[in-house]
Amino acid sequence: MKHFKGYGEFIVLFLFWLLLMGKISVFSVVSGMIVSELAVVFSNFIFSRIDTVKVKYINIFVFGRFILNVFLEIFIAAYYHILRIITADEVSVIFDIRLDIFDEMAIILISNAITLTPGTMTVQVSGNTLTVAAFIKDEEDIEYISERILRKFQKPFIDGGLR
Repeated sequence: MKHFKGYGEFIVLFLFWLLLMGKISVFSVVSGMIVSELAVVFSNFIFSRIDTVKVKYINIFVFGRFILNVFLEIFIAAYYHILRIITADEVSVIFDIRLDIFDEMAIILISNAITLTPGTMTVQVSGNTLTVAAFIKDEEDIEYISERILRKFQKPFIDGGLR
């Protein structure tokens, strides 16, 4: 059974490769098989050496709600960021946000979501405190951004039972 380790990962990576290639040809199939197998072997090699890291899987519905919020926030933030750029009415600030959760996976996902959102970037993660750089119009925006991050990015994890 050890021979088939990573079979599911290989299939997912291979199908993703074909999707990205846009067409099925001998080259795309062969190169996809080679790259997918190398990715599976390399990831198994890396993760087999890590004995101390315990990955906690997140409920698919919690993760789905989080991803939906991230996509919506990207579009909303892009709209407001474009308005700030057009009006040249922006100042850059750095501020801290203390999360109410301590789950490392959720904190990493939240910090990456902040960085994906236009006008904001996570500069540092220290425990459950995130240092965020942002373009704002006035001081009230800091409170607005902090509240929105906690409500849209953190709340799905809290509702899902992660602390």
